[in-house]
This record gives sequence, structure tokens and C-alpha cells, in this order.
Amino acid sequence: MERALAQLNVANAELEKASRYINDGIRYASRIQTALLPDQGALSGLVDELAVGWQPLDIVGGDYYWAGAFGNKGVIAVMDCTGHGVPGAFMTAVVASSFSRILHHHGHDDPAEMLTQLNRLVKSALRQDRDSAVSNDGLDAGICVVDRDKGTVTFAGANLPLLVAEHGSFRLLRGDRMSLGYLDSPEDYRFTAQELPYGKGSAFYLFTDGVTDQVGDQVHQLFGRKRLQRVLTEVADRPLTEQMDMLFQHLAAWRGDERRRDDMTFLAFRPLA
Repeated sequence: MERALAQLNVANAELEKASRYINDGIRYASRIQTALLPDQGALSGLVDELAVGWQPLDIVGGDYYWAGAFGNKGVIAVMDCTGHGVPGAFMTAVVASSFSRILHHHGHDDPAEMLTQLNRLVKSALRQDRDSAVSNDGLDAGICVVDRDKGTVTFAGANLPLLVAEHGSFRLLRGDRMSLGYLDSPEDYRFTAQELPYGKGSAFYLFTDGVTDQVGDQVHQLFGRKRLQRVLTEVADRPLTEQMDMLFQHLAAWRGDERRRDDMTFLAFRPLA
């Protein structure tokens, strides 16, 4: 018995050592992933308010967002990659690299063209553009281009929507029903761009399905887009950061004892009029 107990203690010590080693590596990876995310001051001079909620399900995650300025234009994007945890984080690294290449080599004026190029680059990076592909991973995305000179926001989405608030009312713009990078995502697919004029006080909201697909512990239903819109309508007169905080409080209350199932990203912005 003493010998068996000693062997068990040695095994437990080895397991604890391995667990610390793995967790230390994931925490370090989290710092690297966070460094891939943009500075929230990157849109200074283009937006009056910006609120970002990025909450991985694990220490690292599969959601990614980007925001940056090019003269009097700004690009704001939210992306939901396959999986979460470490696999999802690897996907965000591929997407971040591909998106940076698009912005600097393919232009930053047309969000629909950005989605088309991102589809091609992700398929190529994962070698999913050939018959011998062994993986089938990809992402959904929503991209906005803010043009201050024209006073417009142009949106294109790949299975992610844009929620627009104007004059106290909300409307939902749906993206194309097509994801990016997967084996069955055609390389020649052309996404649709929607241009919207904005006025003083207009607000725009991008979010991943980790926000709307949370299950409630009482009724076992999804939180859903309609409930999201209803919550934001109730707090529409507040600053965007407060709106986001109130939304996350509603989500936590809705979830209750039910476990979270996915990464969550919520990004809201109000352009300078």
C-alpha cells in the first residue's frame, strides 16, 4: 500500500507539472494573441465612440477584430473563426496575417472585395483550395468601411450581420449567406456591399454568434438577435460602453447556471458626423 501510494503521489506530481507547463504556454499564447488585436485608439478622428467587448471562451479564442484608419477612411471588422481555445487561436493568427495583407496590398475601400480576397487567402493558407485538402476550417466575418468625407458606412458580411441604430430605431442588415475559407466556399464568390449614409448619433454594432447563441438556463432558448436588439433599444440613449456593459449583464443573467458555449465579441461604434 505504501509503495502504491508513493507511486500515485509521483504520478500526481508529474501531472501537475505537465498541467502547469501547458497552462503557462497557453497564457503566454494569450499575450501574443492580444498583441494581434488593434489599439482601440486607432480610429481617433473618425469615430466619436468605440466600444469593444472581446471575451474568449478559454484563455485564448477563435474571435478576432480589427480597427484602423487610412486617411479619412476607417476599417472595422469582426471575425468568428472555426473553433475556440488553442485551435481557434491558431485560426485567428492565419486570419490576422491574411487580413493585414489585404489591407496593404489589395486596398481598403470595398469591404465586399476584402471578404472575397480573405476567402481566397484563407483557403490558400490552409491548403483548402485543392482536392488533397485534409482540413475544412474557415470563418464568418463582418466588415465596415467608414468614409468621413462622404458621410457613409459601407458594410459587407459573410454570415455576420450589422445592427444599425438611427433616430431611436434599429434595423438589421444581413450579410451574404456564405462563409470564408471552407472547402465549399467558392473562390470566385462575390460578396455584396451595402452603403449607408449616417448622421449625428448614428450607431453601428457588429457581433459574433457567441453573443446571440447563448442558451438560457430557465427556458433553454437562444438569446437571439431580437432579444439583443430589444436590450440595446432600452439603453440606446447611453454611451456605447455603458450599452455594452448592460448587454453583458443581461447575457449573464440570461445564461444563469448554463455554461458558456463560445467566444464572444461585440463591437459598437458611432462615427463622427
